[in-house]
Amino acid sequence: MLGADAVWPVEQLNPWDEPDSGWQHLGEFWEGHEQWLSQLPDDVRQKIEYLNAVIFFGIPG
Repeated sequence: MLGADAVWPVEQLNPWDEPDSGWQHLGEFWEGHEQWLSQLPDDVRQKIEYLNAVIFFGIPG
């Protein structure tokens, strides 16, 4: 599984009820993950991308 916190990068700290600037850069953030994931062997990449989540959440195969 791979998690992300869209609060990064923050130009300023926003109040709790306003979105932070990280949402504007989410595409760039995921592109960075796609780059390093593409360098892994297929079986390892697939586990990180979704298979570990399937097992963790108990989703039937």
